[in-house]
Amino acid sequence: MSIDLSKMPKLGFGLMRLPEKDGEIDIEHVKRMVDKYMQMDMNYFDTAYVYHGGKSEVAAREALVKRYPDDWRSKNFYAGVASRGGKASDCIGCGQCEGVCPQHLPIINLLKEAAEILD
Repeated sequence: MSIDLSKMPKLGFGLMRLPEKDGEIDIEHVKRMVDKYMQMDMNYFDTAYVYHGGKSEVAAREALVKRYPDDWRSKNFYAGVASRGGKASDCIGCGQCEGVCPQHLPIINLLKEAAEILD
C-alpha cells in the first residue's frame, strides 16, 4: 500500500500540548477537539510517548481509538497511538503499520526486538 501524499491533510492534530484541568489532561475537552477535527475530514494525528509524560497516547486512546471504528484507524492512521498501553510487546503483528510506513520499515520485527530489550 502506498500513500498518496496529495490526499494527506496539510494540517495534523498534534497531541504534544493538550488542554489540562486540575493538572491532568482534560479528556472530555480532547474528545470534543478530536470530534471537530474528524468532522472536517481530517485524519492525521501526531503523538509520541514523551508528550505529556506518556499521557498523550492514553488521551489518544480514549478520545480517538476507543471512539472511532477499527476500519477507519487501519485505513487512515497509524502514528504511534498504542491502543494497549504503549509497549512494544503490545504489537499484534497485523501489519497495518508496515503498509502505511513511508520509510518501508519492518516495524513488526523492530517492535519484537524492542520488546525483547525493553519489556
